[in-house]
Amino acid sequence: MKKIFLLIILSVGMLSAQNSNLLRFPSINNDGSKIAFSFQGDIWTVPVSGGKAVRLTIHEAYESSPKWNNSGDKIAFSGSRFGNNDVFVVSADGGIPTRLTYNSANDAVAGWTAKDEVIFTTNRSFVQIEWDSEIHTIPAGGGTSKRILNAVGDMPAISPNGKLIAFVMGSCRISRETYEGPANREIWIWNSETDEYHKITDYNGNDIFPQWASDTKIYFLSPKSGRYNIYTIDIAANGAKSSEPTPITNYDDDGIRYLTLSLDGSTAVFEKGTDIYLMNTSDNNVERVDIEIAADYKFDPYERKTYSSSATDYAVSPNGEYSALEIHGEIYVKENDKDKSRTVNVSKHSFRDQQPLWLNDSTLIFTSDRNGQYDFYLVKSADDS
Repeated sequence: MKKIFLLIILSVGMLSAQNSNLLRFPSINNDGSKIAFSFQGDIWTVPVSGGKAVRLTIHEAYESSPKWNNSGDKIAFSGSRFGNNDVFVVSADGGIPTRLTYNSANDAVAGWTAKDEVIFTTNRSFVQIEWDSEIHTIPAGGGTSKRILNAVGDMPAISPNGKLIAFVMGSCRISRETYEGPANREIWIWNSETDEYHKITDYNGNDIFPQWASDTKIYFLSPKSGRYNIYTIDIAANGAKSSEPTPITNYDDDGIRYLTLSLDGSTAVFEKGTDIYLMNTSDNNVERVDIEIAADYKFDPYERKTYSSSATDYAVSPNGEYSALEIHGEIYVKENDKDKSRTVNVSKHSFRDQQPLWLNDSTLIFTSDRNGQYDFYLVKSADDS
């Protein structure tokens, strides 16, 4: 007998409607007047005062991590146009991007040098023995990349005088905000003149995204308070720390996910929640940037697919007549009859639904993160028989 399933929510509350676009990886230009960011997998720019954003790239590949050069007329970004992430450069006014790297390893754009070279991280030579990445540069006009220091690490940033490079060592995923342990990320500084290394943070969690405000001050993110917040630390001329970290922000709802500073150090831009914020470094005043996105969908918002495989979990009802299948984050129910191919989606939600389990022949439970964390949900047949 055909069963009709009704979804009953066991968790308390529902996810509030999102009125903001998910704007990612903001980067501010040399004089703090414009912001580049990623949205819909493309690179956009907008004045720091907000308003209508301008789309610089449009491609079916995912493009992220835009970084302005020191003169503010070029933007480097990472893009997967040819399969893996490569380094591309585009004019700040738009145009056809230039591909700079052709290696099969992923290349992640990190910034620029004063010589108009793009700094990026990659895993080419030491991938079999090191978790951290190698730090390379490549001229904006093209050429062969080169590794610029012997240590491995991520998120490199060069001091304004070009003498010091701050970078992050550690293998813990930065999404593990509350992690503390031996895989944590710490910030180091390499002195290019003396070839000396200095560890400047010692918190047992993840200290990430170092950004130079001047030759003697670094801003970075740390979850010491329980959420990622902005901290500063003073740096001596040789690259050693000359102060302990000082907290600048104290968010306790959502942590900050991404941070960059303008070349003159006057303005910080960061990503929090689904929005982009500006912070004046002279008084630490923070303002949300009101960004208007006037663009059609790059792809159709709905896509219909038929799967004959790809089930990552399943559960058979106690009477053996039905199977619950987890496929691409949705829960489906079908009869265990080779002559009946009809399958019914009983979860129907954009968040991830998984781990189906039958309570009895007419009741199924599963987990879903649709309310911000994984909760139990129940779906029950409307057919009492």
